[in-house]
Amino acid sequence: MKGRDFKLECVLRAAPETVYRAAATQEGIYGWWTRFTEWDGALGSVATMRFPEAGFHARMEVLALDPNRRVHWRCIEARHPPGISSDPEDWVGTEILFEIEPVDDERTRLTFTHVGLTPLECSDVCTSTWEFYIDTSLRKLVEEGRGEPATK
Repeated sequence: MKGRDFKLECVLRAAPETVYRAAATQEGIYGWWTRFTEWDGALGSVATMRFPEAGFHARMEVLALDPNRRVHWRCIEARHPPGISSDPEDWVGTEILFEIEPVDDERTRLTFTHVGLTPLECSDVCTSTWEFYIDTSLRKLVEEGRGEPATK
């Protein structure tokens, strides 16, 4: 972590196209983050991700879809469950970036950044949750074909 942003870099045994699809499509997000995703996949549209059991939801405006290179979201609505933060809407205005670059013929570097996360009260909970969803669930999806998304 550095400054205001949470950053996680992973080298994945997958093609850039596979990593991009995981972040840039509803089907991909279903596979690693949450099955409760509603999004038409269009640039400029809004994706809604819900976690019913955890009591969290977020709506992300899709700012960039640069095929096989970059996905960029801005949080326009979010709500944490009680006890996570005194400001349950503190994600609003933060941004999420997936930067994708090939390492070699078999591996891709994903640099995941949640811009503006580290000064927030929810930072400890959110960073450990992102570590699971990116470095475990998304990794399993792109490397093994099956992630560990929220299903309830």
